[in-house]
Amino acid sequence: MLNNTCLKIVVLLVSLLITPELFAAADIDSALTYYLSGNIDKALRVWNSSLAENPSDSNLRSLITDSLIILGKEALASGKFKKACEYLMEAYKISPVYPGLKQLVLDAELENIFHGQKTSFSTEQVDSTSEKWEIFNILLLGKSAVDIKRAQDKNIIIHTVEYGDTIEEIAAKYFNDRRYCAKIWRDNPQLLNPHRLFPGDKLKIYLDSNLAPAPQLDIFMKEK
Repeated sequence: MLNNTCLKIVVLLVSLLITPELFAAADIDSALTYYLSGNIDKALRVWNSSLAENPSDSNLRSLITDSLIILGKEALASGKFKKACEYLMEAYKISPVYPGLKQLVLDAELENIFHGQKTSFSTEQVDSTSEKWEIFNILLLGKSAVDIKRAQDKNIIIHTVEYGDTIEEIAAKYFNDRRYCAKIWRDNPQLLNPHRLFPGDKLKIYLDSNLAPAPQLDIFMKEK
């Protein structure tokens, strides 16, 4: 749990970075304070109220889903299986395709039916670190991890090396500048020697939106 000083700093940072459009009708400051102080139930009430007015807001749905899963896992860890079922089922109704959630709901129901005698939960199963990071991604960046991954994937091309390909020619193809061969080598650490490419090799080409100036080739050429 964050101490009071850290909590105030985080709340201040989030308040400065977050855009009001994310939670149009919600009291943003109070929701953040509730969540960061560990009062997830109260934060949920604020986010649910906002979702009622903005049902298509995917970020709100993610915040609510992840918060419910955190509460559900905490309930499982403390042996409150009925409460865990309620939280997890509610999360499942909002996001039925959430990875692993369906199985977690079933396991929680078994625990509730058999009073904790049917299934034992591992530390990994009740760990909510990924959900907490997802919430911070949304609060601080305005994007879920899925959105961030999609944005990254759109800027990556997988180039399959063909017979006769050279790294300089590949750089010219994607960046219109042979000097970016040094960047391609840096982004593909599996290449021990960038001047020895073999047909079938896979190279990741990162088409960065803010591409740095092309590096000089002096050092790169010495590696031949």
